[in-house]
Amino acid sequence: MSKISIVCPIYTMKDKLAEKFLVEYLSQFFYQTFRDFELVFSDQSDGDNLKEIVDVFKNIYDIKYVKNTSGIRNAANNVNNGIAYATGDIIKLLYMDDFFLEFQALEKIDQAFKNNHGKRLIS
Repeated sequence: MSKISIVCPIYTMKDKLAEKFLVEYLSQFFYQTFRDFELVFSDQSDGDNLKEIVDVFKNIYDIKYVKNTSGIRNAANNVNNGIAYATGDIIKLLYMDDFFLEFQALEKIDQAFKNNHGKRLIS
C-alpha cells in the first residue's frame, strides 16, 4: 500500500487534448522527491488512446487503471470511482489537466498531514 493515492479521473476531450494532457501529467511524477505514491485512473473516455498511454508508464509507477462504464459524463461518478480504488493513507485528487508547481509537492502534502494530527483535509 502506498502512502499517497493520487486519483485522476480521465475522460474524452476535444481535439485529442486528453492524450496530450495525460502524457504531460504522467511525466511530472518523474521529478517528485516523494516516491511512496500510487496513481489511480478512472477512465470514462470513449475511443481515445488513454489506456495505452497509461500502460506505457505502468512499469515506472504504481498505477491502477479502471475503465468506468457507469455514470458516463458524470464527473462526480468518475471521481468517486477512482477514490474507491485508492489504497493510500492520503488521497489527493489531481485532474489530468492539473500539475504540481513544485518537485516537493507530495513531500509537502505528506508533511502537512504529519504536522496536523487529527486533521482529515488539507488543501
